[in-house]
Amino acid sequence: MTAHVSASEKEKCLAAGMNDYVSKPFDPTEVKNKIIELSGKANESVTEQPLEEVAISQSVPQTVTKLTSLSFLNEMSGGNADFIKEFLSLFLTNIPVSIDELEEGLKNKDFEKIRQSAHKMKPSLNYVGLKDTYETVATLEKYAREKSNLEDYPAMIKKISDECSVACIELESELKNVEV
Repeated sequence: MTAHVSASEKEKCLAAGMNDYVSKPFDPTEVKNKIIELSGKANESVTEQPLEEVAISQSVPQTVTKLTSLSFLNEMSGGNADFIKEFLSLFLTNIPVSIDELEEGLKNKDFEKIRQSAHKMKPSLNYVGLKDTYETVATLEKYAREKSNLEDYPAMIKKISDECSVACIELESELKNVEV
């Protein structure tokens, strides 16, 4: 994608190895069609979307990788939408409380509170596909049980908090999309 619109600029881009060329300002449908064409899915239908509904940055390309995955939760529940909705609601309610408990435990050097809070978070993190966060929480739980590596707690709890904050945003969106 470029701001250059001349034919010679297009030729330069293609000669340099680009697959195609779209100039700005761009039409989101044109970009979508190019992506579909270049990905080999040209036979799939493309629907027109108004510009207001398409969130595409015109200056910085962004790759969005979701932290969460509901595949295990779907599999475990047999795709039961009521169960999934209830689980996501509980996650969104309980995980922030657990984060607060971890932070309070850290502040008070209460190893048992940290251990218990970490322990109760693990299943929920696993069900929503937060594998890295799960591993961090499991390590924190182990450290708290052993009363060891206290210097690592602040960074670990921050990482857990940050990842859970992103996960909660993703899961709020997922919750809206669950059809009962």
